[in-house]
Amino acid sequence: MGEDMIPPKKIPPLPPVSQQGTSRVQFGKLGNALGQKILLYGTGGIGKSTLACMAPGPVAYLDAENRLGSLKSELVSLKIIPPAIIPAHDWTSLRAALQSGGWDGIKSIVIDSVTVVEEWCIKSVLETVKTFSTPPQKAQSLEDYGFGKDVRVVYEHFLPLIGDLDRHARAGRHILLIAHDCKPEESNPMGANYVRFEPRLRTSKKGDNSIRLRVKEWCDFVGFICYDLNLSKDERGKLNKKAEGSGTRTMYLQETPAYMAKNHGHPDSIDLNYGESPWSEILK
Repeated sequence: MGEDMIPPKKIPPLPPVSQQGTSRVQFGKLGNALGQKILLYGTGGIGKSTLACMAPGPVAYLDAENRLGSLKSELVSLKIIPPAIIPAHDWTSLRAALQSGGWDGIKSIVIDSVTVVEEWCIKSVLETVKTFSTPPQKAQSLEDYGFGKDVRVVYEHFLPLIGDLDRHARAGRHILLIAHDCKPEESNPMGANYVRFEPRLRTSKKGDNSIRLRVKEWCDFVGFICYDLNLSKDERGKLNKKAEGSGTRTMYLQETPAYMAKNHGHPDSIDLNYGESPWSEILK
């Protein structure tokens, strides 16, 4: 056998993992159902806040946009018990309220809207996080942190809020996050890019340090609410440019190229009838 035909060296197999240690794993039992985590998003005025007030009560409500008062007469007419208002007006007071006691009896927590709460988070970042320059300086805008670093700074500052809400979910309370919508261009590795509806939360082109994607991963359900439209055809079979609709609404829970959504084995969509609660179909 020539020098260039040296047989490969045999590597002996690894010894089996020892299971004779002094400690023994203690397996747990399947626990009870926890509070469901839901993200609702859609265009303004479509009824997201009213739907959130119909969640299993008592409901604790963060009215970050100061709009719930305008719905008071509607809630009364629909015989919806007005929620308790969470006493918070910025990032610090919100986290303090969520970490405080006094939540016994609350069944659902509504954050309206998480889009505005994200703005609170950014303001808190600018007030508390110094720049990466030498010496560190107080930031006047997110651009002061440097290209790409602003996304990571805001993301890391936002994550503790998810931990605060997660503790309430583990205590059995439902969490409903309300967001506005946006229509970003999606990168499609299998073809041309396309535009679709998504929650208006910060993200990056590569998806890293994305609050939008992290919230989606954390939630059990992501529901896109929109008005039902009908695209009719003319006598030549071409679609008319003007859409028609009767004002009815649908909550979509199954993701498609047209919108972001998510569900865990529940209906793909739910017809929303005015004054009727949809939560019995989701919060089972």
